[in-house]
Formats: sequence, structure tokens, C-alpha cells
Amino acid sequence: SSSSAASDVYKRQIQNGIEIGTPNNVELSVSFDGSTPAPVIPLLSSGIPQSDQVPQGGDFKVYRFDVPQGASGAQFELSPMLGNVNLYLRKGTSFGAVPTESEFDYRSMRSALNPETILVVPDAGSARGLTAGTWYVGVQNSDANAQNYEVTATSFSGVPYTVIELSLIHI
Repeated sequence: SSSSAASDVYKRQIQNGIEIGTPNNVELSVSFDGSTPAPVIPLLSSGIPQSDQVPQGGDFKVYRFDVPQGASGAQFELSPMLGNVNLYLRKGTSFGAVPTESEFDYRSMRSALNPETILVVPDAGSARGLTAGTWYVGVQNSDANAQNYEVTATSFSGVPYTVIELSLIHI
């Protein structure tokens, strides 16, 4: 990797081999102009509500939540104060992967002032079950006006839900 201090341009060579022995070299350049810092995604602390406002017109506010190793569940809650807001979740990847209207792992879209809750538990049979690491939480405004809300993410150890045994009764 090389850098030019005068223009703050950094270059990195990437090698992508389609077949063994036939590499394709690609040069990636990223310029930092110093006036636009990378966006900082706020971190939610387990069990601590975060109050905020999302602008009108379908805009998103995004947060991140770190699920600890060994967690048996994570609950994500969104309480609108006045209007209709929706809750989106997406498991983080090495590239970030914030949720959007079309790319998400879970979403809750209850109407009006109803609170939104998503409980995610480990599921060995699903790629979308709870795993340790960063999860991104998106709050989307479905209302015509800016909306205030409160979002909370909580991780659990032990069993975060009650299992009720059902039995079949023949009549």
C-alpha cells in the first residue's frame, strides 16, 4: 500500500483469482477530502433506552448492538411517541450490512402508535438465528412528519422466554 501525503490518496492492490494460477489484479483508490467524516453508528447498551428522532419521508436512523458470546436471546423494542415508525434488524458482516427497506433479516411494521418488538434466539437450522457479534438496528419513519421514538436492545443469558408444554387431548 502506498500513500501520497499531498493529496491524501491511499492505494491498495487486491488480488482476486477466478481460477488457481490466473489472478486478476484490481486497484482500489479511496480519497478522503477531510471535510466529510465517515458516519458514526451509535452503539446501543443492553437494556438502556435511547431516545431520538427520525426525519420524515421514509428516512432511517441506524444503531448497532453487540450481542455477547453465549447470549440465549436478544430483544429489540421500538416505542413511537406520536407517529408510525418501523423496526428493522440485520446481522452485521465484515462489510457492515446496515438494514434497508429491501435488505434486512427481521422487521416489524405495526401500524400507528403500537410498540414494535422483535425477539431473536439462536436457531441452528437458520442462517438468521441469533449469533454473537454486531447487529444493526434500523428505525424507519413511515409517517409524513418527523417522529420521536425510543429504541432499546437487550441481550439475555438463560432462557429469555417461557416454554409452555402442550399436550393433545382426544375428545
